[in-house]
Amino acid sequence: MKKGSITCYLCMILLVILSMIFAAYYSARQAAGRVVLASGLEQGLYSEFAQYDRELFDKYGLLFADASMQTGKLQMGDFLKEVRENTEYITDPDKGSAISPGKDILGIKLTGSAVTGYVLASDAKGMAFRRQVCEMMTSRLGLTAIRAIGAHTEDEKSRIDAAKTQRSDITEESAAEQYLRDEQSGSLDKPPAPESMPPEVKSGKKNPIEVVRNLRRYGNLYVVEPDLSGISNETIDLSQVYSGRSHESGMCMAPTPWNKGVENLCIGEFLAEDFPCYTNPMDEKGLKYQVEYAIGHKASDAQNLKAVIDRIIAVREFMNVLQIYSDDEKRQEAERVGKELAQIIEQGETAPAFSFAVMLAWAYGESICDCKVLLEGGKVSLWKSKEEWQMPLGGLIMLEQVAEYVHRGSDQGMNYEEYLRMLLFTESTEKLTNGAMDLVEMNMRNVENAGNFRLDCCIDAVEVELNAGIDKNVYTIRRSYGYDMK
Repeated sequence: MKKGSITCYLCMILLVILSMIFAAYYSARQAAGRVVLASGLEQGLYSEFAQYDRELFDKYGLLFADASMQTGKLQMGDFLKEVRENTEYITDPDKGSAISPGKDILGIKLTGSAVTGYVLASDAKGMAFRRQVCEMMTSRLGLTAIRAIGAHTEDEKSRIDAAKTQRSDITEESAAEQYLRDEQSGSLDKPPAPESMPPEVKSGKKNPIEVVRNLRRYGNLYVVEPDLSGISNETIDLSQVYSGRSHESGMCMAPTPWNKGVENLCIGEFLAEDFPCYTNPMDEKGLKYQVEYAIGHKASDAQNLKAVIDRIIAVREFMNVLQIYSDDEKRQEAERVGKELAQIIEQGETAPAFSFAVMLAWAYGESICDCKVLLEGGKVSLWKSKEEWQMPLGGLIMLEQVAEYVHRGSDQGMNYEEYLRMLLFTESTEKLTNGAMDLVEMNMRNVENAGNFRLDCCIDAVEVELNAGIDKNVYTIRRSYGYDMK
């Protein structure tokens, strides 16, 4: 009896030690399983987001994972399936291996999975899209350069706003008062300049005011470009672009906003740099004048060009009115012509009204010349010098032949694309975002195998939950990943 006591004692001690070893092994196996499961899910998400749309990135520098699987509809089930398959390469050693590496000591078995949240490019009025555009533009140009562009544009806008305020003070009544002052000073006794009153006007056959009034009825696009054969006739279906249809929406996650300011400037510069316009059209299929689309939002190139021309002429017109009124020589020339027109109809009391109408008509004619210069690749200053003025007053009766008065080759002022930038920066951030998203979709659909591309099927961030069994224990793990995570 006594001879077996040590053996029994050692067996009891061994049982305790073995129990501790097996408990430690079990605990380590469970902990290792949870770590592998977490690593597997993270790897699965990384692998899925690494499959970002390469064409979208190459063309525009935007990172989104297309979850439509080229169907034009959001396929979150297929997206989750791919994440799960990628996860299994980590949790299951036998998956994808031609030679089994041996016994799976962890024994992780995935039992369930779900997408618990995701953010689409279109969520919150395109917040994720805007953030990525801003990140890309500040990376490309630098935040300081973007702000410098904004300061320059703001300066131009301030000059225009100041000119608008001054222009609002020029009314028919104030012009009539100025006419009386000029008449009393004897400034109108001088004969009109030779080009001011062509024979057609003196004989009463043509009235420059009436000529301009008739031309306005045709529209500014026709007056600037009478030969419309050179204008693109491309059109789109507005019901198929982002801003014209209903959108898919994300779930249980909020998009990360851009919080460094200059959002409007970044999107405007993105449009101006990455998309074609009238002076730099696109050779591919689709709208040729795309920056104009971002301003006009019309279905055809011609309509968008017309919308931009109307805006540019409106700016140039009040600048030119202000310049005529503030230049004694030009103002008095217009007043003398107004006086002559009143005498032709033998109603001298209407001379002030005629004079004001002549100023407006002359400003319009000069604006048409300005726009023609811009469309031909020239430059026009916001406030022009006397040397930059193009149209003589007498040229109004031949405004249809505007090309005869256009000066070319000026190194001063802004070109057409710079005027477009100025117009872009006056638009709201929401309108610019809609325009940019429409254009990205339109152009991406011209890419091979991307005919159904939709930004509201592009994922910016996602959260996935996995359920897995390790032995008889079931664990749930949740991880999120997105292009907004630093």
